[in-house]
Amino acid sequence: MRYQVRGIPMFLLIKGGQVVEQK
Repeated sequence: MRYQVRGIPMFLLIKGGQVVEQK
């Protein structure tokens, strides 16, 4: 969960659909 380092901002991006790019 590298996105947790950023906090909520990153979490929102992942929820938006960035999860595919993160993986």
